[in-house]
Amino acid sequence: MTSTEQLHAEEQPPANPPLAPPAPIEQPADCTTTTTTATEAVEAPEVPLSKNARKRALKEAKWAAGKEQRDEERRKKRKLTKEHRKEKMQQGLIQTRPRFAKDQIASKVGIIIDLDFEGKMKSQEVRSTAQQVSRCYSINKHSSICAQLHLSTFIGTIKDAVASTDPNYLRWEASKCPARFHEGDFTTVVENKDDIVYLTADSPDTLTELEEGKFYVIGGLVDKNRHKFLCYERAKELGIKTAKLPISEYLSMQTRQVLTINHVFEIMVKYLETKDWQQSFLAVMPQRKKVTAKVPAAGGEGERDEEEEDDEERRQDVEDDLVEVGKNNGGDDDDATEEKHEDSDYLTEKQHQNGEDDHEGKEA
Repeated sequence: MTSTEQLHAEEQPPANPPLAPPAPIEQPADCTTTTTTATEAVEAPEVPLSKNARKRALKEAKWAAGKEQRDEERRKKRKLTKEHRKEKMQQGLIQTRPRFAKDQIASKVGIIIDLDFEGKMKSQEVRSTAQQVSRCYSINKHSSICAQLHLSTFIGTIKDAVASTDPNYLRWEASKCPARFHEGDFTTVVENKDDIVYLTADSPDTLTELEEGKFYVIGGLVDKNRHKFLCYERAKELGIKTAKLPISEYLSMQTRQVLTINHVFEIMVKYLETKDWQQSFLAVMPQRKKVTAKVPAAGGEGERDEEEEDDEERRQDVEDDLVEVGKNNGGDDDDATEEKHEDSDYLTEKQHQNGEDDHEGKEA
């Protein structure tokens, strides 16, 4: 290459010159300030807590902080309780209760719990009814005589409540002392309705004994006594005999003769074991009833004559209304129905004035 060619080559630019770096993007001087100001504008001002709210927050924080300690104390307490119980069992001081009574005898007496009152109860009362039903099964299972236990209208909310109370309730039907479930009402349990007796404290007739082959119905209702005469009216409309337990013949009571579902059931099971009404009542009646035993005597106790006469008049009104409805054969029975409701309202008002016990069934 000549000197002229070499000089010309040096003057030519390279084929791929290097790219210059991009110029930096200028940010506004107040960008950070603007963002901070916008954020502060979105955030709401902190509201000071009231005195009660601060105290409540401190209390909750203190309770949460002590949770682990409480759990540990409970575990230690349960462990000590088990150890003490085991020692007493080894010493023969206590005995475990068998799951079923030894040499249990099957009875020919049937007891039906009528659960067709779902619409008459509040949610808490439905749960209480389910708990009492579960208690009835347990009582029957551990008694020396196993009554034929049936649950009628076992559907809907009451069924769900029983399932919530005892998730293993389906095993009741397969146990040695079973409970039978029926979706239909109590009249579908027995072929002959003449074999059914509905137990209600409003009945004019008194039960003297439990007969084999008969089925006794307990109203599965917890209503704080809002619906007096409800079970009695239900039985009369269906042509079912009614009766009440002979409480006044064997006990003196300072309260109304209205008991919970499981108390009525347990009294009947005790009677099957002992054949003694007074002994059965005294073994089951809660202390709040303030009962005292008395010698059975003819002529009644005469302590509540005025009230009993008043109830008898109302009972007769109910029966007259039912007869009138039957004559009309489903015709103009609105007046009779309205009058029945007025009777129930009257008795409900009187019930509240007398200060009745809470959470009790309609049976006695």
